[in-house]
Amino acid sequence: MNSMIRKRVRVLAVLAVVLLPFLAMHLPQQTRAQAIGDVAPPDPDRVFSPVAFAFGQTARVNIAQVGDPNLFLAGAACGIIVNYFAADGSPLAPPFRGQVEPGKIVFVDLDRNSLPIRTNRVPFRVAVRLISDPNFPPDPCSQIRASVEVYDNFTGRTMVFIGNPQHISGILAHLGLANRFCL
Repeated sequence: MNSMIRKRVRVLAVLAVVLLPFLAMHLPQQTRAQAIGDVAPPDPDRVFSPVAFAFGQTARVNIAQVGDPNLFLAGAACGIIVNYFAADGSPLAPPFRGQVEPGKIVFVDLDRNSLPIRTNRVPFRVAVRLISDPNFPPDPCSQIRASVEVYDNFTGRTMVFIGNPQHISGILAHLGLANRFCL
């Protein structure tokens, strides 16, 4: 009985020695070739500059799909994943997974008071991942605008706002207010 087990172990060892190098050489090339194919790359992540908030404040990620809802098929939506990260890169909260329909706004809040961190000020950054199907024209993720704000829980006043200044200046120009504000 022991000789049969030894024989099987030898056969398996020889197969492993022969198959592992073969798979190591051929499998990554096949996977890379399949990945390069005709598939369009996904939309880049929206990553925001770091900021901090303190007790009595809430961080809010605003995600708006600014496209004309009449141009999209029924049921069109852009999938989103919102992550809040601490200064050391660890997650502050579980990722939020949801979707934004054309012409609508979604926001994701993180109340500083809900975190088990003892220090008053907590530096953080936000990353937003957009998930779309490039074969679903028009792409509902192509017209996403995202921003981050920190507001006071008691007054509701925004203390910090991080957004794309080009989008803001474009809106002000459209409203005829471009010369009144310095951006």
